[in-house]
Amino acid sequence: MFLEKGFENVRLKEIADAASVEIIDVYKHFGNTEDIILMLYQRINADWEIFVTGLVEPNLSVRFEKAMLRKIELIAPYCALLSDLMSLLVKKSVSQKAF
Repeated sequence: MFLEKGFENVRLKEIADAASVEIIDVYKHFGNTEDIILMLYQRINADWEIFVTGLVEPNLSVRFEKAMLRKIELIAPYCALLSDLMSLLVKKSVSQKAF
């Protein structure tokens, strides 16, 4: 939904309807749409940390390359969404500095 409509255009009610759950259940787990994205980001990082912990390659540069390639693989399906969010964060940061 975020990829189709953009982060700012998705409401929790739409998410609840798409998941066939009551909106109160969505609020129990996520206070807002930002929390859903945060959960996604945390999940990506948790999966990446598990992978990195299992790396046994003795060569640091090879381990680093494998770790970075895995991070890219984990992020790739969400690239457009994360890019949109980064743009929003930059705009928000710039507008806050203007005041």
